[in-house]
Amino acid sequence: MDLIKHVLTSTYFLYDSLFYKKKGRVVPVVAKFYMKHFEQGVISTVINKPPHWYKYVDKKLLIGHMERGVTRISETFKCYLPKIKFTTETEENAALPFLDILVTVRFDVMLWHTTNRKPTNTDLYLHTKSEHHPAQKLAILATQV
Repeated sequence: MDLIKHVLTSTYFLYDSLFYKKKGRVVPVVAKFYMKHFEQGVISTVINKPPHWYKYVDKKLLIGHMERGVTRISETFKCYLPKIKFTTETEENAALPFLDILVTVRFDVMLWHTTNRKPTNTDLYLHTKSEHHPAQKLAILATQV
């Protein structure tokens, strides 16, 4: 309980060489704990578990020969948490976009990836004269490189 209390009440961040404490941001931490617990419960009910399960914040990527399994996982999520929107996508030509990556299954075993550009991409980033912190501008440049 002490550890949970510490995690829920001590969200610190560093900015311009000074530490700050966030206040009132407990909900995202509790939501993350709950969803992790809930996901593990849902996956435990599936007979053919996905061999590949990747997560990034609120995005999940499940890969495997298990169309019915993905459907069951999706239906279970929607059944128990009807107020949360869950969407599923199926691959086309053995490829599935995930974040900015296009994941491809090759030879039925190996996963391959390339960068993915969404059709709505505009290639617009921060203007150099914007009021954003210089570290943000440098981070965007480093990411592009």
